Amino acid sequence: MATIAQSMLRDALDAFVRRDTELAQHVLNEDDALDALKTQIFRELLTYMLQDPATIEPALDLILVSRHLERIGDHATNVAEDVIFMVSARDVRHHAGDSRESETGVAPAAAGVTPSDVYARPAGCARSHGWPAAFGSGV
Repeated sequence: MATIAQSMLRDALDAFVRRDTELAQHVLNEDDALDALKTQIFRELLTYMLQDPATIEPALDLILVSRHLERIGDHATNVAEDVIFMVSARDVRHHAGDSRESETGVAPAAAGVTPSDVYARPAGCARSHGWPAAFGSGV
């Protein structure tokens, strides 16, 4: 699990630096494997805890470790989703089963939306209100 999470994080950061959507998509595909491992570990350890109460504390520690590794994978997935959006203006978040996206190649929420539309500073919002300079002028 740790190896998968580390690989996902490395690939997500590489995809960000290189603006590589194929590598970012690979990170998204790996997330399901990591989620499945976390579920498998939970079920197996739960079985041990039910059979022998002495295993409860160490098993809970391992369940927490698996949960944290899965969260690292989720964060890597978020970075990968942002890379795809930055490069191609496709919003791939929460659209894995959306058939309209697979037909057009563009998620419905992203149709006609560019990264500058999303990161633009709202009208009337001055920098003194805390809008990061990295987002540009916005208007």
